[in-house]
Amino acid sequence: MKNFLWLICIIVIGCEKQDVQQEKVSKVSSEVNKTFLENGDTLWVDKFTSNVQWIGRKITGDEHSGRIQAAGGFIVKNNDILQNGEILMNMQSITVDDIENPKWNQKLVDHLKNDDFFNTEIYPTAKFVFDKFEGKGADTHVSGELTIRDKTVPTDFILNVVVDRDSSFATGTVNIDRTLFDIKYGSGSFFEGLGDRIILDEFTLNFKLIAY
Repeated sequence: MKNFLWLICIIVIGCEKQDVQQEKVSKVSSEVNKTFLENGDTLWVDKFTSNVQWIGRKITGDEHSGRIQAAGGFIVKNNDILQNGEILMNMQSITVDDIENPKWNQKLVDHLKNDDFFNTEIYPTAKFVFDKFEGKGADTHVSGELTIRDKTVPTDFILNVVVDRDSSFATGTVNIDRTLFDIKYGSGSFFEGLGDRIILDEFTLNFKLIAY
């Protein structure tokens, strides 16, 4: 009976500690969000109107394409000049647009989600963290880091950016070497004898980001 009572006490104390930790996290999150909102210079990425298109290609010239949903993020600006930001992508939302047959479409989606490619069960999100913007308009040079499968690589590309008082709109294209993120399936750089089954190391992301 005493052992049982001790067990109940341990469970209660553990739950109380967990509740306190969750309250601390919620409090910090609320304070951060409040700070961003109060300064008026933080724009929040609209995950419903923003979208990302991916394109993968084989050595034969064949290609597949699809979509990845934005999962959120923010962009910080000062006097209508972009400063930094973060964009999250929901890798579990990946789709295929160019295959009409439902069976083969789902087969490719499942393959992209497994460990040969993005392993979305373990790594459900990818993210861009921007820390430098240079130029303006269609010649905005962006520097930052891209994280896929928990591997982070410096990334630079060019955006077309329109910054208004209460919103920001950006479009752009970036080519990414998937092997830098340990995605080596079908890569001629790592495997011999693949012939026309080689999948190019670089894939393309075309994106449209809208933040308010």
